Parts: sequence; C-alpha cells; structure tokens
Amino acid sequence: MELLEPLEHLPSTPSSSLSDEEFAALKARVEPIPLRGEYLLTRIRLCGPDEITNKAGDLLGEIGRIVHLFLNKSGDQYQIDIAFEKFWDAQSAFVNHAQNIMTEPPV
Repeated sequence: MELLEPLEHLPSTPSSSLSDEEFAALKARVEPIPLRGEYLLTRIRLCGPDEITNKAGDLLGEIGRIVHLFLNKSGDQYQIDIAFEKFWDAQSAFVNHAQNIMTEPPV
C-alpha cells in the first residue's frame, strides 16, 4: 500500500495542465513506481497465494497505465478517467482478496 501513496498526488486531469515545476516534482515521485511495483510483485509471488498474486499483478498493471499516461502528459481526459476507474477497481479487488485470505486462509 506504500507504493500507492505517491498516486494520491496525481491530478485526475491531464498533466499537461501542470506547470513545469509541478510536473517535475510529481514525476520524481511517480516515475519509480512501476519498477518498485515489479520488485514487490516478486515478493508477493514468493509469499502469497495465487489469488493475491493475480490481483496484485492486475493492480500493478493499472498503476503502470496511470503512470504512463501521466509521464507522457496525456491530454485525453477520457483515457485518464478510465485509467483511474480501472485502478480503483483493481485496488478494491486486491484489498478484498487480501482481507479474505487474512480472515479465511486457504486450506
């Protein structure tokens, strides 16, 4: 969940509307997220059941999409809205699966 904290600061509007300073500051925070996510996914694969691994992979894919749109200064508001919607769905699915496994571990 720490991986997601920098995403809280991303604008839900095109990043092309940010000043150069604002973009640079946010870029520094979000650019490392996909690589860090891959590292964490490897750890999840080693420790977690497949259900968590799959949902974590889905979530990291959606994170990658949002970061890509941001870094490429996408001006397509529809794409940005869809990316955020898919991200929230993937995050909810991951959290729900993680909670289920913590309360009812697989046999």
